[in-house]
Amino acid sequence: LRNTSVSDGLGIEVVRSRWQILSMLKNARRFQGNPRVLQLSLDQFEYDFEGTLRCVVRFLLQLPPPAPVPENVLDLEALIAESRRHPLDTKRVRKRCTSSEDCGNWTYVDEHISNLSAKAEHWSLLRSRRHDWDRFLAP
Repeated sequence: LRNTSVSDGLGIEVVRSRWQILSMLKNARRFQGNPRVLQLSLDQFEYDFEGTLRCVVRFLLQLPPPAPVPENVLDLEALIAESRRHPLDTKRVRKRCTSSEDCGNWTYVDEHISNLSAKAEHWSLLRSRRHDWDRFLAP
């Protein structure tokens, strides 16, 4: 992808994404309703990182809400507090990391999260590639 234009790279990603999404749908159907599988979307982490982290912990410990997580098993509040110290939550990363100097040890933030203007530009370019989307939806 590094040797292609952004437009061509996005086209390649659309084709690759189609295969990945079809695989994800197949797995979601296969594991739907299985009590040993927790299905989360990335949107859930972006919308409410701490709430989703609590959900994951409860699932792993097999504790239904509102039962408290026993502190002798895991100090959930300490885990949440520790997560605030690290750039795990994308909202916090974007707010805090305006330059590599703002990010402490995570100096390569620009390589991991596109800034909002670049993200908008990529979305615009993706929308203009209708032929890829047509192939994506109906190959």
